[in-house]
Amino acid sequence: MRALVVCPDAPPDASTSAGGMRRLSLFLAAIRGIAEEIEMLFLVPEAYIRDTPDLDALSRQQSRFWNARIRVALAPLARRREGYLNHYVQGAFSVRNHPFFHAYTGAAATQAVATCLSRRPDFVFVQRLAAMVPILRQADLGMKLFFDLDDVEHKARLRAAWRQPRWPARYAYAAQSPAIHLAERQAARRSRAVFVCSEPDRRYLAKLGVPRLHVVPNAVALPEKIYRKVEARSVLFLGFFGHAPNVAAAERLIRHIWPRVRARAPDATLLIAGAQVEALASFSAPPEGVRMLGFVADLATLYVQSRVICCPILQGGGTRVKIIEAGAYGRPVVSTTIGAEGLDFRDGAEILLADSDHDIAEACVALLHDEARCRALGTAIQDKVHAGYDPEAISTRIAAIIERNL
Repeated sequence: MRALVVCPDAPPDASTSAGGMRRLSLFLAAIRGIAEEIEMLFLVPEAYIRDTPDLDALSRQQSRFWNARIRVALAPLARRREGYLNHYVQGAFSVRNHPFFHAYTGAAATQAVATCLSRRPDFVFVQRLAAMVPILRQADLGMKLFFDLDDVEHKARLRAAWRQPRWPARYAYAAQSPAIHLAERQAARRSRAVFVCSEPDRRYLAKLGVPRLHVVPNAVALPEKIYRKVEARSVLFLGFFGHAPNVAAAERLIRHIWPRVRARAPDATLLIAGAQVEALASFSAPPEGVRMLGFVADLATLYVQSRVICCPILQGGGTRVKIIEAGAYGRPVVSTTIGAEGLDFRDGAEILLADSDHDIAEACVALLHDEARCRALGTAIQDKVHAGYDPEAISTRIAAIIERNL
Protein backbone atom coordinates (compact mmCIF):
# COMPACT_ATOMS: atom_id res chain seq x y z
CA MET A 1 0.00 0.00 0.00
CA ARG A 2 1.21 3.53 -0.84
CA ALA A 3 0.47 6.76 1.03
CA LEU A 4 0.91 10.42 0.15
CA VAL A 5 1.56 12.82 3.06
CA VAL A 6 1.25 16.56 2.36
CA CYS A 7 2.96 18.92 4.85
CA PRO A 8 2.95 22.73 5.04
CA ASP A 9 6.50 22.97 6.42
CA ALA A 10 10.07 22.13 5.45
CA PRO A 11 11.40 18.59 6.06
CA PRO A 12 12.50 18.25 9.69
CA ASP A 13 15.88 17.31 11.04
CA ALA A 14 17.38 16.62 14.46
CA SER A 15 17.11 20.31 15.43
CA THR A 16 13.37 20.47 14.73
CA SER A 17 11.24 20.41 17.87
CA ALA A 18 8.15 22.44 16.90
CA GLY A 19 4.84 21.05 18.08
CA GLY A 20 3.56 20.51 14.53
CA MET A 21 6.37 18.10 13.71
CA ARG A 22 5.94 16.24 16.98
CA ARG A 23 2.28 15.82 16.18
CA LEU A 24 3.11 14.69 12.66
CA SER A 25 5.31 11.96 14.17
CA LEU A 26 2.19 10.39 15.72
CA PHE A 27 0.57 10.12 12.30
CA LEU A 28 3.73 8.92 10.54
CA ALA A 29 4.07 6.15 13.13
CA ALA A 30 0.51 5.07 12.28
CA ILE A 31 0.94 5.43 8.50
CA ARG A 32 4.19 3.44 8.31
CA GLY A 33 2.36 0.52 9.90
CA ILE A 34 -0.20 0.60 7.06
CA ALA A 35 1.75 1.69 3.97
CA GLU A 36 4.93 0.10 2.63
CA GLU A 37 5.75 3.24 0.59
CA ILE A 38 5.26 6.83 1.71
CA GLU A 39 5.70 9.92 -0.44
CA MET A 40 5.97 13.19 1.51
CA LEU A 41 5.27 16.44 -0.33
CA PHE A 42 6.61 19.46 1.57
CA LEU A 43 5.41 22.97 0.66
CA VAL A 44 8.47 25.16 1.14
CA PRO A 45 9.93 28.56 0.18
CA GLU A 46 11.66 28.77 -3.20
CA ALA A 47 15.01 29.32 -1.49
CA TYR A 48 14.75 25.93 0.20
CA ILE A 49 14.35 24.22 -3.17
CA ARG A 50 17.30 26.14 -4.64
CA ASP A 51 19.47 25.00 -1.72
CA THR A 52 18.33 21.34 -1.96
CA PRO A 53 19.51 19.97 -5.31
CA ASP A 54 19.66 16.30 -4.24
CA LEU A 55 16.18 14.93 -3.54
CA ASP A 56 17.54 11.38 -3.25
CA ALA A 57 19.79 12.42 -0.37
CA LEU A 58 16.90 14.28 1.27
CA SER A 59 14.69 11.21 0.87
CA ARG A 60 17.31 9.07 2.60
CA GLN A 61 17.59 11.60 5.43
CA GLN A 62 13.82 11.69 5.88
CA SER A 63 13.64 7.90 5.80
CA ARG A 64 16.09 7.78 8.70
CA PHE A 65 14.29 10.58 10.53
CA TRP A 66 10.86 8.94 10.32
CA ASN A 67 12.10 5.33 10.40
CA ALA A 68 10.12 4.54 7.25
CA ARG A 69 10.62 4.27 3.50
CA ILE A 70 10.15 7.88 2.38
CA ARG A 71 10.30 9.55 -1.02
CA VAL A 72 10.41 13.32 -0.79
CA ALA A 73 8.85 15.84 -3.18
CA LEU A 74 9.07 19.63 -2.82
CA ALA A 75 6.76 22.39 -4.05
CA PRO A 76 7.44 26.15 -3.83
CA LEU A 77 5.18 28.54 -2.00
CA ALA A 78 3.74 31.40 -4.02
CA ARG A 79 4.89 34.96 -3.49
CA ARG A 80 3.02 38.22 -3.91
CA ARG A 81 3.55 41.83 -3.02
CA GLU A 82 1.53 42.66 0.06
CA GLY A 83 -0.57 45.80 0.25
CA TYR A 84 -3.43 47.00 2.40
CA LEU A 85 -6.03 45.55 0.02
CA ASN A 86 -4.35 42.14 -0.12
CA HIS A 87 -3.57 41.92 3.57
CA TYR A 88 -6.82 43.09 5.10
CA VAL A 89 -9.66 42.96 2.56
CA GLN A 90 -9.36 40.19 -0.01
CA GLY A 91 -8.85 37.49 2.61
CA ALA A 92 -12.41 38.07 3.80
CA PHE A 93 -13.79 36.66 0.54
CA SER A 94 -11.60 33.63 -0.14
CA VAL A 95 -8.96 31.65 1.74
CA ARG A 96 -6.96 31.74 -1.52
CA ASN A 97 -6.48 35.49 -0.98
CA HIS A 98 -5.76 35.26 2.74
CA PRO A 99 -2.44 36.91 3.77
CA PHE A 100 -1.15 33.55 5.07
CA PHE A 101 -2.92 30.86 3.07
CA HIS A 102 -2.44 32.46 -0.35
CA ALA A 103 1.17 31.22 -0.39
CA TYR A 104 -0.13 27.64 -0.56
CA THR A 105 -2.52 28.23 -3.46
CA GLY A 106 -0.05 29.01 -6.22
CA ALA A 107 0.14 27.20 -9.54
CA ALA A 108 3.38 25.39 -8.65
CA ALA A 109 2.03 23.95 -5.41
CA THR A 110 -1.24 22.98 -7.07
CA GLN A 111 0.59 21.25 -9.92
CA ALA A 112 2.92 19.43 -7.50
CA VAL A 113 -0.08 18.03 -5.65
CA ALA A 114 -1.66 16.97 -8.95
CA THR A 115 1.57 15.21 -9.97
CA CYS A 116 1.74 13.32 -6.69
CA LEU A 117 -1.92 12.33 -6.98
CA SER A 118 -1.33 11.09 -10.53
CA ARG A 119 0.83 8.36 -9.02
CA ARG A 120 -2.43 7.12 -7.47
CA PRO A 121 -1.60 6.63 -3.79
CA ASP A 122 -3.95 4.35 -1.88
CA PHE A 123 -4.68 7.16 0.57
CA VAL A 124 -3.65 10.75 1.28
CA PHE A 125 -2.93 12.31 4.66
CA VAL A 126 -2.87 16.12 4.89
CA GLN A 127 -1.37 17.99 7.83
CA ARG A 128 -3.18 21.22 8.69
CA LEU A 129 -5.35 23.54 6.64
CA ALA A 130 -2.44 25.24 4.83
CA ALA A 131 -1.48 21.95 3.16
CA MET A 132 -5.13 21.20 2.41
CA VAL A 133 -5.64 24.39 0.37
CA PRO A 134 -3.91 23.05 -2.80
CA ILE A 135 -5.76 19.75 -2.32
CA LEU A 136 -9.07 21.62 -2.47
CA ARG A 137 -8.09 22.92 -5.92
CA GLN A 138 -7.96 19.36 -7.26
CA ALA A 139 -10.92 17.52 -8.75
CA ASP A 140 -12.38 15.12 -6.20
CA LEU A 141 -11.90 11.82 -8.02
CA GLY A 142 -12.58 9.62 -5.05
CA MET A 143 -9.24 10.03 -3.30
CA LYS A 144 -9.18 8.51 0.18
CA LEU A 145 -8.35 11.63 2.15
CA PHE A 146 -7.49 11.99 5.85
CA PHE A 147 -7.08 15.45 7.37
CA ASP A 148 -5.41 16.59 10.58
CA LEU A 149 -6.96 19.98 11.26
CA ASP A 150 -4.77 20.34 14.38
CA ASP A 151 -5.49 23.99 15.19
CA VAL A 152 -9.02 25.24 14.54
CA GLU A 153 -7.72 27.96 12.25
CA HIS A 154 -10.73 30.25 12.11
CA LYS A 155 -10.96 30.33 15.91
CA ALA A 156 -7.24 31.12 16.15
CA ARG A 157 -7.79 33.95 13.65
CA LEU A 158 -10.57 35.41 15.80
CA ARG A 159 -8.28 35.34 18.81
CA ALA A 160 -5.53 37.03 16.81
CA ALA A 161 -8.03 39.70 15.79
CA TRP A 162 -8.90 40.37 19.40
CA ARG A 163 -5.21 40.87 20.19
CA GLN A 164 -4.74 43.39 17.37
CA PRO A 165 -3.98 46.83 18.85
CA ARG A 166 -5.46 48.75 15.89
CA TRP A 167 -9.22 48.71 15.56
CA PRO A 168 -9.42 48.70 11.71
CA ALA A 169 -7.01 45.76 11.59
CA ARG A 170 -8.97 43.99 14.31
CA TYR A 171 -12.19 44.12 12.31
CA ALA A 172 -10.42 43.07 9.10
CA TYR A 173 -8.79 40.06 10.76
CA ALA A 174 -12.12 39.01 12.26
CA ALA A 175 -13.81 39.36 8.86
CA GLN A 176 -11.38 36.79 7.40
CA SER A 177 -12.56 34.03 9.76
CA PRO A 178 -15.69 32.96 7.81
CA ALA A 179 -13.65 32.24 4.66
CA ILE A 180 -11.21 30.16 6.70
CA HIS A 181 -14.05 28.23 8.31
CA LEU A 182 -15.60 27.61 4.89
CA ALA A 183 -12.31 26.03 3.78
CA GLU A 184 -12.29 23.89 6.93
CA ARG A 185 -15.81 22.66 6.16
CA GLN A 186 -14.93 21.94 2.51
CA ALA A 187 -11.88 19.97 3.64
CA ALA A 188 -13.94 17.99 6.13
CA ARG A 189 -16.59 17.11 3.55
CA ARG A 190 -13.91 15.67 1.24
CA SER A 191 -12.17 13.73 4.01
CA ARG A 192 -12.94 10.30 5.37
CA ALA A 193 -11.76 11.35 8.83
CA VAL A 194 -10.87 14.71 10.37
CA PHE A 195 -8.53 14.76 13.37
CA VAL A 196 -8.53 17.46 16.07
CA CYS A 197 -6.45 17.92 19.21
CA SER A 198 -9.05 17.90 21.93
CA GLU A 199 -12.59 17.10 22.95
CA PRO A 200 -13.49 20.83 23.31
CA ASP A 201 -12.40 21.36 19.69
CA ARG A 202 -14.48 18.38 18.58
CA ARG A 203 -17.59 19.66 20.36
CA TYR A 204 -17.08 23.18 19.01
CA LEU A 205 -16.74 22.02 15.40
CA ALA A 206 -19.56 19.49 15.70
CA LYS A 207 -21.92 22.33 16.70
CA LEU A 208 -20.88 24.10 13.50
CA GLY A 209 -21.77 21.05 11.43
CA VAL A 210 -18.25 19.78 10.68
CA PRO A 211 -18.51 16.00 10.07
CA ARG A 212 -16.33 12.92 10.74
CA LEU A 213 -14.38 14.32 13.68
CA HIS A 214 -11.94 12.25 15.75
CA VAL A 215 -9.96 13.43 18.78
CA VAL A 216 -6.22 12.69 18.60
CA PRO A 217 -4.42 14.44 21.47
CA ASN A 218 -0.85 15.62 21.16
CA ALA A 219 1.74 13.44 22.86
CA VAL A 220 5.45 13.26 23.54
CA ALA A 221 7.99 10.53 24.16
CA LEU A 222 7.62 9.51 27.79
CA PRO A 223 10.77 9.68 29.93
CA GLU A 224 11.32 7.73 33.13
CA LYS A 225 8.45 8.35 35.53
CA ILE A 226 10.25 10.03 38.41
CA TYR A 227 10.04 13.44 40.09
CA ARG A 228 13.36 15.26 40.35
CA LYS A 229 13.82 18.08 42.84
CA VAL A 230 15.35 21.27 41.42
CA GLU A 231 17.25 23.40 43.91
CA ALA A 232 17.69 26.44 41.66
CA ARG A 233 14.92 29.03 41.55
CA SER A 234 14.46 28.84 37.80
CA VAL A 235 11.53 29.39 35.46
CA LEU A 236 11.51 27.99 31.91
CA PHE A 237 9.70 29.08 28.77
CA LEU A 238 10.26 26.64 25.91
CA GLY A 239 8.90 27.16 22.41
CA PHE A 240 9.60 27.54 18.71
CA PHE A 241 10.04 31.25 18.04
CA GLY A 242 9.12 31.04 14.40
CA HIS A 243 5.55 30.86 15.78
CA ALA A 244 4.07 34.30 16.50
CA PRO A 245 2.03 33.31 19.61
CA ASN A 246 5.21 31.97 21.23
CA VAL A 247 7.06 35.21 20.48
CA ALA A 248 4.25 37.24 22.02
CA ALA A 249 4.10 34.98 25.09
CA ALA A 250 7.86 35.09 25.65
CA GLU A 251 7.98 38.89 25.35
CA ARG A 252 5.07 39.18 27.76
CA LEU A 253 6.88 36.94 30.24
CA ILE A 254 10.19 38.81 29.92
CA ARG A 255 8.86 42.37 29.94
CA HIS A 256 5.78 42.26 32.18
CA ILE A 257 5.73 39.12 34.32
CA TRP A 258 9.41 38.58 35.07
CA PRO A 259 10.01 41.95 36.82
CA ARG A 260 7.22 41.03 39.25
CA VAL A 261 8.83 37.64 39.90
CA ARG A 262 12.30 39.13 40.46
CA ALA A 263 10.87 41.64 42.91
CA ARG A 264 9.79 38.71 45.12
CA ALA A 265 12.59 36.28 44.22
CA PRO A 266 15.75 38.33 43.42
CA ASP A 267 17.88 35.23 42.86
CA ALA A 268 15.49 33.66 40.32
CA THR A 269 16.53 32.92 36.73
CA LEU A 270 14.34 32.88 33.62
CA LEU A 271 15.41 30.42 30.92
CA ILE A 272 14.20 31.08 27.36
CA ALA A 273 14.80 28.03 25.17
CA GLY A 274 13.84 27.11 21.63
CA ALA A 275 14.83 27.47 18.00
CA GLN A 276 14.96 30.94 16.42
CA VAL A 277 15.18 32.66 19.81
CA GLU A 278 16.86 35.57 18.00
CA ALA A 279 13.37 36.52 16.75
CA LEU A 280 12.64 37.95 20.20
CA ALA A 281 13.02 41.71 20.54
CA SER A 282 14.58 41.07 23.98
CA PHE A 283 17.23 38.73 22.58
CA SER A 284 19.96 41.34 22.04
CA ALA A 285 19.63 42.91 25.51
CA PRO A 286 17.82 40.57 27.93
CA PRO A 287 16.95 41.94 31.38
CA GLU A 288 18.87 40.86 34.45
CA GLY A 289 18.21 37.26 35.38
CA VAL A 290 17.10 36.24 31.86
CA ARG A 291 19.18 33.66 29.95
CA MET A 292 18.60 33.12 26.21
CA LEU A 293 19.49 29.47 25.61
CA GLY A 294 18.26 29.02 22.04
CA PHE A 295 17.74 25.50 20.73
CA VAL A 296 18.47 22.82 23.35
CA ALA A 297 18.85 19.25 22.09
CA ASP A 298 19.05 17.64 25.55
CA LEU A 299 15.58 18.25 26.94
CA ALA A 300 16.10 15.95 29.92
CA THR A 301 18.95 18.13 31.19
CA LEU A 302 16.98 21.29 30.46
CA TYR A 303 14.04 20.15 32.56
CA VAL A 304 16.32 19.03 35.39
CA GLN A 305 17.53 22.66 35.53
CA SER A 306 13.99 24.11 35.55
CA ARG A 307 11.94 24.31 38.70
CA VAL A 308 8.81 25.85 37.17
CA ILE A 309 7.47 25.92 33.59
CA CYS A 310 5.56 29.04 32.57
CA CYS A 311 3.26 29.24 29.53
CA PRO A 312 1.66 32.72 29.31
CA ILE A 313 0.10 32.12 25.86
CA LEU A 314 -2.72 34.50 24.88
CA GLN A 315 -3.62 33.34 21.36
CA GLY A 316 -3.50 30.40 18.99
CA GLY A 317 -5.34 27.11 18.76
CA GLY A 318 -4.76 23.40 19.24
CA THR A 319 -3.07 22.19 22.41
CA ARG A 320 0.34 23.03 23.83
CA VAL A 321 2.83 20.20 23.34
CA LYS A 322 5.22 22.08 25.64
CA ILE A 323 2.84 21.61 28.58
CA ILE A 324 2.42 17.89 27.93
CA GLU A 325 6.19 17.53 27.68
CA ALA A 326 6.80 19.46 30.90
CA GLY A 327 4.29 17.20 32.61
CA ALA A 328 6.03 14.10 31.26
CA TYR A 329 9.20 15.26 33.03
CA GLY A 330 7.30 15.97 36.25
CA ARG A 331 7.66 19.75 36.15
CA PRO A 332 4.99 21.97 37.75
CA VAL A 333 3.34 24.21 35.16
CA VAL A 334 1.83 27.70 35.38
CA SER A 335 -0.28 28.49 32.31
CA THR A 336 -2.96 30.79 31.02
CA THR A 337 -6.41 29.30 30.47
CA ILE A 338 -5.89 29.47 26.69
CA GLY A 339 -2.45 27.90 27.03
CA ALA A 340 -3.90 24.82 28.74
CA GLU A 341 -7.06 24.71 26.61
CA GLY A 342 -8.05 21.19 25.58
CA LEU A 343 -5.66 19.48 27.99
CA ASP A 344 -7.04 17.16 30.65
CA PHE A 345 -5.29 18.83 33.61
CA ARG A 346 -7.17 20.08 36.66
CA ASP A 347 -6.42 23.57 37.93
CA GLY A 348 -4.90 23.46 41.40
CA ALA A 349 -4.31 19.71 41.30
CA GLU A 350 -2.18 19.07 38.18
CA ILE A 351 -1.56 22.59 36.85
CA LEU A 352 -1.91 26.20 37.98
CA LEU A 353 -3.99 28.47 35.73
CA ALA A 354 -3.69 32.26 35.82
CA ASP A 355 -4.35 34.90 33.18
CA SER A 356 -3.19 38.30 34.44
CA ASP A 357 0.47 39.28 34.66
CA HIS A 358 0.10 39.69 38.43
CA ASP A 359 -1.52 36.30 38.98
CA ILE A 360 0.97 34.45 36.76
CA ALA A 361 3.88 36.06 38.63
CA GLU A 362 2.33 35.21 42.00
CA ALA A 363 1.87 31.57 41.00
CA CYS A 364 5.49 31.31 39.83
CA VAL A 365 6.82 32.96 43.00
CA ALA A 366 4.77 30.66 45.21
CA LEU A 367 6.25 27.59 43.51
CA LEU A 368 9.79 28.98 43.62
CA HIS A 369 9.45 29.19 47.41
CA ASP A 370 7.52 25.94 48.03
CA GLU A 371 9.24 22.68 47.07
CA ALA A 372 6.46 20.56 48.56
CA ARG A 373 3.93 22.22 46.26
CA CYS A 374 6.25 21.73 43.29
CA ARG A 375 6.50 18.03 44.10
CA ALA A 376 2.73 17.62 44.48
CA LEU A 377 1.93 19.34 41.17
CA GLY A 378 4.83 17.74 39.31
CA THR A 379 3.94 14.23 40.44
CA ALA A 380 0.24 14.70 39.67
CA ILE A 381 0.72 16.05 36.14
CA GLN A 382 3.32 13.37 35.39
CA ASP A 383 0.85 10.66 36.39
CA LYS A 384 -1.80 12.20 34.11
CA VAL A 385 0.55 12.49 31.12
CA HIS A 386 1.79 8.91 31.42
CA ALA A 387 -1.80 7.66 31.67
CA GLY A 388 -3.37 9.67 28.85
CA TYR A 389 -0.71 10.95 26.44
CA ASP A 390 1.21 7.81 25.48
CA PRO A 391 2.36 8.27 21.82
CA GLU A 392 2.31 4.54 21.02
CA ALA A 393 -1.29 4.19 22.15
CA ILE A 394 -2.33 7.31 20.23
CA SER A 395 -0.61 6.16 17.01
CA THR A 396 -2.36 2.80 17.32
CA ARG A 397 -5.68 4.64 17.60
CA ILE A 398 -4.88 6.71 14.48
CA ALA A 399 -4.01 3.58 12.50
CA ALA A 400 -7.29 1.95 13.48
CA ILE A 401 -9.28 5.00 12.30
CA ILE A 402 -7.47 5.14 8.96
CA GLU A 403 -7.80 1.40 8.30
CA ARG A 404 -11.48 1.46 9.23
CA ASN A 405 -12.10 4.20 6.64
CA LEU A 406 -10.04 2.91 3.73
